Amino acid sequence: MLNKKVEDLTMEDIGSMMDCSAVQAQSTLEDARNVILYADRYNTSGMFLLGGNYEIVMPEVKEMNARRAAEGKRCIKVGGTVGFPDGGHPTSVKVYEVERMMELGCDELDCVIQVGLAISGEWKRVEEDLAAIRRASEGIVLKTIIETPYLTPEQITTASKIAMNVGSDWVKTSTGWPSSKKTTVEDVILMKAAVGDNCGIKAAGGIRNIETLKAMYAEGARLFGLSWTSVKSIMEGGESQNAQY
Repeated sequence: MLNKKVEDLTMEDIGSMMDCSAVQAQSTLEDARNVILYADRYNTSGMFLLGGNYEIVMPEVKEMNARRAAEGKRCIKVGGTVGFPDGGHPTSVKVYEVERMMELGCDELDCVIQVGLAISGEWKRVEEDLAAIRRASEGIVLKTIIETPYLTPEQITTASKIAMNVGSDWVKTSTGWPSSKKTTVEDVILMKAAVGDNCGIKAAGGIRNIETLKAMYAEGARLFGLSWTSVKSIMEGGESQNAQY
């Protein structure tokens, strides 16, 4: 995990903290293949697709990582989604998703909490759901999405602590699906205060330029979920105008 001062970050550093993604309802196979292309080109930390697209393009993902390994490069981490986008699936369905993503070859998971139950104050049920997912995903990296755009500051703090307590490796701000509000620097500050150094902070949802990314880095975020269009734009020195995520 990088600990450089924000002013010392290189573009290579920036790329290494990105998860290149296409996880919206309208994400096409062309989007999925662009994720593979730009994750490879810019040496991102990982890549994330919806499960249905992985069932089609996973051979291409494995081919890309096999080539990188042969060239002496770090493999791109392969991330799957669980409970997208609302987290409201029965726990048994989420556990099946975990098992299927691992079967396909994912070595990381982005899992959405039971957002509606969190807003309702049913924190015990939220924790039980996450604990079952953590047990099912033992041995691979779990990033728990708390969906900050829908939560109050107090709920963000509680959800972050629950994610930490069940053994999440990372706590993530958002799926990127909420349209009315995006992730803010203040969300990152609250999450970092809640979990300290016990797990990492991944920011996602509305990061369109390098200035926003660096502001969140300064407050403790060390991974950033972006659409492939945002990855391409930021790494090529621009700002994404048409990003889905």
